[in-house]
Amino acid sequence: MSTVQRFIFDTLSRIGTSILAGSLVSCLVIGRLEPLHIVLMLTGVVLTGFGFPLIRGSQ
Repeated sequence: MSTVQRFIFDTLSRIGTSILAGSLVSCLVIGRLEPLHIVLMLTGVVLTGFGFPLIRGSQ
């Protein structure tokens, strides 16, 4: 995997983690689950999944 690919996957993974965490905190603060929260959580999980090849490659 090239350095550029590693950078892109790492960046997308960090963005996904931030989206997921922010959506979860927002959901807890508001006290209910909105459709937007579900979409943001799924997007965060998908983007965070981009970091999986980096984790597998480092082992």
